[in-house]
Amino acid sequence: LAAQEERKKKGEDGMQGNGKYGVESGGGRVATFGELRDFHEGIAGKIGLPAPRLWEGMEGEHLRRNGCDGEFSPGNYDTRTTPAAEWKVATDAEEGRRVSVMPRRVIPTEELMELEVVKRAGLRKEEAVALKLYTGPMFYLYNAVLRGFPAKAVELLKGNTYTTTIYCIVSGIIKLSRVMKLPEDRMVYRGLGGLELPEAFTRTNEFGVRGGVEFAMMSTTQERGVALQYAGTGDNCVPTVFEIALGAVDRGASLKFLS
Repeated sequence: LAAQEERKKKGEDGMQGNGKYGVESGGGRVATFGELRDFHEGIAGKIGLPAPRLWEGMEGEHLRRNGCDGEFSPGNYDTRTTPAAEWKVATDAEEGRRVSVMPRRVIPTEELMELEVVKRAGLRKEEAVALKLYTGPMFYLYNAVLRGFPAKAVELLKGNTYTTTIYCIVSGIIKLSRVMKLPEDRMVYRGLGGLELPEAFTRTNEFGVRGGVEFAMMSTTQERGVALQYAGTGDNCVPTVFEIALGAVDRGASLKFLS
C-alpha cells in the first residue's frame, strides 16, 4: 500500500492488460469495485430476471438479440468470433470438435451431462451449456455486462445483457460448489496488475469495513505463482495479489473439467 501511495505522488499510471486472474479497471488506473448494497441487491438488481424458459432465453440472447453477429476477440484466445458462432460451438457437437484446437477443448453436451461431477451437482442442461460458454471466449462479454467495462466490449453488447445465460452460470457454479473439495490450505489467489486498489480497500468505513464487491464471476488459482504472473512486474506496476480464504459456504467451484 505504501508503494501505491508513492506512485500516486509521482502520478504514474502503469496501466497494463490483466489476464484471466486479473481485475480490470473502469478506464482509470484504480480498479473498480462495487459496494455492499450491490452485493445485497444481487444480479437481479444489476441485470433483471431471467426468461422463464431457460433454453429459449439463452438461445435468443445469442442468436436473435442485437450484437449477436458482432465480432470480438477476448484477448486470451487467439481467435475472432461472435456470440452466434459461440452458441453453435457450445450446442453443436460437430462444431465443438472443429474448434477444439489446443489449448481449447469443447466437450459435447451429451458427454458433459454424463460426467460424475455434473451428475453429483445435479446440473441442468442449460447450466452445463452456460458454463461451457463461459469457459470459452464469451466470458469477455458476460463480464462486460456485469462490470460495465471495458468500453469496447460494452459497445459490442448493443444492450444485450445475457440475463438468462448469466443466471444459469451463477446457478451452475453454486451447485458445483456443493460437491467441490476445498484446497488443503483453503486458499486461492487472484492477481491485480497495473492497477491500484481504491481507497475503500485501505480505509475502513463507519462500520469498520474495508474492501469492495466484484461485479462479475471471479477467476482464481490455487497457485500463488500464477497469480503473481498476472499481477505483473516493472517500474510502473504495483503488483497486488488477493489471498482469498475459502469456507464451506463461499468456496466457489473449479471449472477446469469444462475446457
